[in-house]
Amino acid sequence: MPSASSAQLVELGWGALEQKDEAFFRSVVRRLFHLAPNRYFEFWYTMFRARHLHRGERLFRSELEWLSDVHVVRHRRWLKRIFRKLRFRCKTDRERAIGAIVFGRYAEYRSELYLSSVFETYLEAQRAACLARTSKAEALERQHADVFATAAGSLGVWSVAEGMRAAAKIPRTLGYMNQMVPGMSDAELLRALKIFDEQLSSTNCGPVSELVSEVALQLSERLRRMALPLEEWVKVLPHLKGPVLCQVVHDIVGQGLGKATKRPSSAY
Repeated sequence: MPSASSAQLVELGWGALEQKDEAFFRSVVRRLFHLAPNRYFEFWYTMFRARHLHRGERLFRSELEWLSDVHVVRHRRWLKRIFRKLRFRCKTDRERAIGAIVFGRYAEYRSELYLSSVFETYLEAQRAACLARTSKAEALERQHADVFATAAGSLGVWSVAEGMRAAAKIPRTLGYMNQMVPGMSDAELLRALKIFDEQLSSTNCGPVSELVSEVALQLSERLRRMALPLEEWVKVLPHLKGPVLCQVVHDIVGQGLGKATKRPSSAY
């Protein structure tokens, strides 16, 4: 199934489930996870809605062992829905730790029973977000925003950090964006280019110019590694307004054009 789409994988998964071919079922759903994680969790949720409860719980328990702690944090909302639909019974220390994270019962997380650096970092980011939410004075807000930026950068999961930031009403800062760049996927980085453009445009002078240069350098290195075709950059450029990111993209496009126009010398 090297070229199977997510819809085809879902059909194969249902077929393997009906045929009770568990080895093939696991290979299909894990392929689905790598191709389309949301479809993967939607598949499990639909399975439990269709009342494949007894065998489904056993199969899903083995999937929990396969899923990493980063996957748990990134997709905790889907896991919460599945746990509720399944009425999942946590039996191991790790399952109880996962339950505490996905249901937001952070006081029930016991690091002495299951120590996870990912869960610890996630909880630290949550504490930093709550600290920012309760601050009043403007100076304290800025200070707490910096604390949150550091914690969110350590977590390194853009979608989760953005959810925390929005819920706590913490403004985006260039420092926050700078912390998030290393952990962002290529797709997340491309979708966030407009946000970077706004931040770089509003803070491209004065004492933060060093930070602007650092962010621009990070973005340049990441974007060059993507090796996007020139037609994709043509779509991106009209949406950029600030001089810093425009210059980064112009340099990448210029370099691409230079390579495209080079011709090997003819030998006679």
